Order: sequence, then structure tokens, then C-alpha cells
Amino acid sequence: MDDFVYRKIWEGLSNQDKNVLLAITDSKIQVGDVCKKLNMTSATFSKYRERLLNRGIIRSPQHGYVEIILPRFNEVIKYYS
Repeated sequence: MDDFVYRKIWEGLSNQDKNVLLAITDSKIQVGDVCKKLNMTSATFSKYRERLLNRGIIRSPQHGYVEIILPRFNEVIKYYS
């Protein structure tokens, strides 16, 4: 069941949402590092950050950091990307 649900979540994301998640990986990372990986401004990143926060896929454990919070979702990202 988890695999099906996670696959549906992944398929429902935009290409740029997927790119952001690929840049975040499975550990806490600084927003600045994600922006550098994606060659994206922080203003542009904030749009995707909010979308992924609202969907419950990532969280911001402290100011300037993000991380994926769905258990094993990093495996799904690697598999489907």
C-alpha cells in the first residue's frame, strides 16, 4: 500500500517539485545549498518549498533548512527519477 500511495504522490508532483526533492535528498539540507544545486533563486525556491510543505512531504526543522519527512520517500524519489 505504501508503495502505491507514494507513487501517486510522486506522479502528482510537477517536474520542478521533483527536481527540488532530488536536490534535498533524505537529510536535512540548507536552503542555500538546494538553490545552488538547482541554479534557483531563493525567491523561486520559496514557491516550491511552500507547495511541498503544504503537501506534507518536507518540513523546515529550523530556519534555512528543509528535509523530507515521509518515511522511505527518498527511496521512491531515487526509484522513479
